[in-house]
Amino acid sequence: KTLEKYGECTMEMPYNPEAEDETYGVAIVTYKEDSAAKACAEQLNGFKLDKVHSFRVVSMAKFQEIVSRSDEFQARHTLTRLHRSNYRDWMFDEKCREQLLLRYGRET
Repeated sequence: KTLEKYGECTMEMPYNPEAEDETYGVAIVTYKEDSAAKACAEQLNGFKLDKVHSFRVVSMAKFQEIVSRSDEFQARHTLTRLHRSNYRDWMFDEKCREQLLLRYGRET
């Protein structure tokens, strides 16, 4: 009933053959109209069923992207490293200022 209020749809819930009356926790819902599917996805994504369970809506385009990922984890490189060609350039300060770094145990 929750899904049908956005438009005419069909729903498929694959069952786990090893466990009696247990689904995989996935429902595949197909709407006749694209606008109905988008409205449903927008409204139901994050919808809490109870304290523990909530809906997570993923479009089929995004689903294909997710299942085609490599099985091996590859971290994103979001930090840029500071690159200097001359690491001693601070020594050429015109006012002859020095930079010191002190470490004691785990404190810097």
